[in-house]
Amino acid sequence: MAPFIADSTRNLIPSSPFLATYLTIFFVTILAGILLLFTNLDSPVTMGEQEDPRSLTDIIKQRNFITSTLITAISYMIMGFVMIATPLAMEKVFLMNFSSVAVALTIHFLGMFAPSLITGKLIQKFGVKNISGLGYFIINIKCDNCI
Repeated sequence: MAPFIADSTRNLIPSSPFLATYLTIFFVTILAGILLLFTNLDSPVTMGEQEDPRSLTDIIKQRNFITSTLITAISYMIMGFVMIATPLAMEKVFLMNFSSVAVALTIHFLGMFAPSLITGKLIQKFGVKNISGLGYFIINIKCDNCI
């Protein structure tokens, strides 16, 4: 949705390109927040006896926490490099028009989020560490092919 908002609103205020885009996204965010205020979510169901909550220090010391934090940090770093450079390169180096860049980003977002529809089942079958490792491996293969 965001790439199409950017494409359709980027020149609405000719003296300030993308100002209308930022304002539109701001109002969409406010609207989403207002809608969430009226959302009635059921409280979580508790099952049996629960343990005492662990302290933040205990959680941070766990090996799984450190591993997952590193995987997340590295993934976000790679995503930041790619998602900042790619649209700029598409428009400035490969001379694609902004509409084509918006379509490419939309396809990218679909490719990024569509697998989440089956990831839960894959994690149940193969385990969190195996699926996380596979994702990290795929990201590295893709990044190596881009360089």
